[in-house]
Amino acid sequence: MRKHALASNTNFISLLLVLVALSFPSIASDVFEVDILNASKKLSKEKIPRPIVRSDDFGRELVEDIHFKIFDVVKNICKEERIEPKNCRWNLRVQRNPEFNAFATKSNQIVISSGLIDKITFEDELAFVVSHEVAHHLLNHIRKKRNVIFTGAILGGLVFSDVTGGLLLSSIINQSNSREYESSADKIALRIISLAGYDIRKAKYVLMRMSKMEPRITSRFLQSHPSGIERLVLFDRMAQEI
Repeated sequence: MRKHALASNTNFISLLLVLVALSFPSIASDVFEVDILNASKKLSKEKIPRPIVRSDDFGRELVEDIHFKIFDVVKNICKEERIEPKNCRWNLRVQRNPEFNAFATKSNQIVISSGLIDKITFEDELAFVVSHEVAHHLLNHIRKKRNVIFTGAILGGLVFSDVTGGLLLSSIINQSNSREYESSADKIALRIISLAGYDIRKAKYVLMRMSKMEPRITSRFLQSHPSGIERLVLFDRMAQEI
């Protein structure tokens, strides 16, 4: 009977966590609401330069050029910020994929989809994307996410006798942290491309393209990434600080 009651309590806690997460307000409410609405209206009228379709070889060469242009800048940032050397190493790879996407892996790899390269105009745009993924490595975001999930599973087993409840809790925490990770990676990326001599105004177009591709204006609690519009608003604020 006691065991059954404990399981019921655990299920109730898990359900409660889900309800809290679903009812959590948009991260943009109050603070960014006006700026987001203004940015959305401006974006709808903005003319974005047409993409340049590139061959596979040219796309890879472009990514390699960016790698060499930002390499010394990133190494200097690592020294200034005293970042662990293992987080300051990365490999770049272009993946034949039509999606507008790029991501960093736990093995210090950065994967850029060919579809993203084909949907941009300026090298500055791609440099921002590459630098954003490099920033995830510098800030150790991938390992931090894995540690939260692992800790949640352990705590779930110890406290609730239910790994599922722990995983749910860690997932909620991770989703919330992920949006902060994206913003902090954007901030480092802006610093990198600025020091490497890229044009921030041109780099911004990649976020504008992203914003036009998605219907949402703001992000909810369980979403791991800020909306494109939210990133645009924060991009402008960060750019003013450089």
